[in-house]
Amino acid sequence: MKKFILYFTFLAAATVPMLAQGPTAGSMSGQILGSDGKPLPDATVVLERNGTEAKSINTSADGRFTVDSLPPGEYTVVLVSRGKRLQTSKRVVIEAGAANKFSLDFADSQSVAAGSGEIVIAASAPTIQLDSAQVARAYDTNTVRSLPLLDRQYQQLIGLMPGVTPPEISEDRVQDPQARRTFHVNGLSSSANAYFQDGSYQVEPFSGQPSRIAPNESIQQMNVRTSNYNAEHGYAAGSWTNTVTRPGTNGLHGSAFGLNTNRYFVARNPLNSSTGNPGFNRNQFGGSVGGPIIANKTFVFGAYEGLIRRGEVLQLLSVPTADFRAGNFSSLSNGGVFNPASGSAIGAGRMPFPGGRIPVTSLNATSQAILAGLPLPNQPGQANNLVGGARLLEDNHRFDGKLDHRFSERSTGFFRYGFTQGSVDRGSLLGVLGDAAQSDLRNHNAVARLTQSFTNNLAGEFRAGFSRYRNLLQVGGNSSLLNQNLAAQGFSGGLPQINIAGFGSFGLPGNYPSKQVNNTFDFATNWNWHNGMHHLKFGAQLVAFRTSGFDAGAFSPRGTFNFGAGGTSEVDPIG
Repeated sequence: MKKFILYFTFLAAATVPMLAQGPTAGSMSGQILGSDGKPLPDATVVLERNGTEAKSINTSADGRFTVDSLPPGEYTVVLVSRGKRLQTSKRVVIEAGAANKFSLDFADSQSVAAGSGEIVIAASAPTIQLDSAQVARAYDTNTVRSLPLLDRQYQQLIGLMPGVTPPEISEDRVQDPQARRTFHVNGLSSSANAYFQDGSYQVEPFSGQPSRIAPNESIQQMNVRTSNYNAEHGYAAGSWTNTVTRPGTNGLHGSAFGLNTNRYFVARNPLNSSTGNPGFNRNQFGGSVGGPIIANKTFVFGAYEGLIRRGEVLQLLSVPTADFRAGNFSSLSNGGVFNPASGSAIGAGRMPFPGGRIPVTSLNATSQAILAGLPLPNQPGQANNLVGGARLLEDNHRFDGKLDHRFSERSTGFFRYGFTQGSVDRGSLLGVLGDAAQSDLRNHNAVARLTQSFTNNLAGEFRAGFSRYRNLLQVGGNSSLLNQNLAAQGFSGGLPQINIAGFGSFGLPGNYPSKQVNNTFDFATNWNWHNGMHHLKFGAQLVAFRTSGFDAGAFSPRGTFNFGAGGTSEVDPIG
């Protein structure tokens, strides 16, 4: 399957807008004027980031300038006129794809002409957004890394947007070891959302979720759009989300964190009526480091996040009592049990078993073999009568590494590689007859980008990305004797899922075992052309999928058995 995206946008503005340069960068354009209203020609506008010069460009004869292909973040604006540096008193925040407005004014044109003075930058948030109808928000690195997010997952922030349902975590960690969030935007399906990382498309087609979740420490900015997109984002029906990774700088910097939660700091589950106390120990840790390889030219950045969980989770299940297993249903208050072999072919005139007891000769051998492997209740009653702790082991490791290089004043590029390894081992009180399962996740994501300013008016971006998602699902449990008994009954591939009204489910769905593999190839180019007050943007993106592996799903040869209430009741002859 392939996607081809072509967008074309024409913008005209008399203000000083910050305009999107593709999905991963921003640009700043405007005109330098003195307090006398006259343009300031032949000056140099320099944007510095963390003490490192990021971009510089000369103003034209009418004082206009455009700086393209800026990674998102905070910048200091410096004006160089006649060999003198005039530094601003405030910083500018560049947002990828945002449309913020800034005004540049000089308090004294004579002092500017003399080579001294200060640029004053004023920014305001207008009540009404006049330059774009899209609903968008950018979350910077401080927000992503500092807020107390549940399990440090940045997708949780998307729930702060208007029209977005609260993000939900999948309860099945085997199916989703990354704990990705599911949410709906403006009433649309969760599969209508589009996800990017550094501008590279990464939607995993099996679930419609992002194929990879990066560590929070590597996020420079997360951009979310939910409606009325500009042309380059308009092919997503739900939301459009792009995460931009952090670069290295001239200064060596880093971070480290660690979180621990265990059963000694957690209240006892009120549903746990057993004497056992399930073990629980969860550690989440990581950090980041970045710095220069060659000052002002080549930079490196890396981030890692790990999650290790050991212990048990409480399970409250319903299993048949000893009387039920022996065919004794005399304790039922809703009537007797009818003999399905009696009566007509459609069930009319069925006869109840005497005393509500099924004779041993009428008990099914396969069901007896399955019942022999189920534990007996440890709590009173016919429902919710088995409680205890089931093993849950999780290992999740995420890494991102990024190399930025400045080829020249007009050419920059980067290469980033991310890897995720995750495994989940989930046990069950029912062993192989329950939902015991294992998963083994391997994710790769790589992006390379080159930006080139060909002239003061024309800039281009070239980008290539690759994403690979692989999750191997296997049946858990380790009872060789019980497996032999199941194989003797024709269940060599494990117990099919059996759904019984009043008792819940036994066994696993038909997609166990399965191996989900998806490869995504992404190629894109974006172009910006400026001519005075006019700004022309155009570009194209090609996305190709290659899906392999195996997933039987609903067509699994193991099948599924459903038993509703009243399966052996007498058929109403009138109905």
